[in-house]
Amino acid sequence: MNGMNLIPGVSVQDFCAKAQATCGLGGANQYTNSGSCMARYTAYTDTQKSCVSYHVCAASTVMPNGTTIHCPHIGAVTTGPSNLCGTPTTPAP
Repeated sequence: MNGMNLIPGVSVQDFCAKAQATCGLGGANQYTNSGSCMARYTAYTDTQKSCVSYHVCAASTVMPNGTTIHCPHIGAVTTGPSNLCGTPTTPAP
């Protein structure tokens, strides 16, 4: 998250609605469904929430290729170079 913009204070409902509308659900590098998005986002630290919120907002506003660039970083992928926000590998129970 070094040097990255952060957007704090985004609710789970707003984040998951924006993630679904912008990046979709169930595809490669995306949350499998709305429940998965909500469970994972709720488990993130405030810094992780701010980071993934930045990426979902940037995905919807950065043109061209905003979704291609930013959707892989919204937290659904938990390993490798796509996990820029350091999100956990498993959701909260």
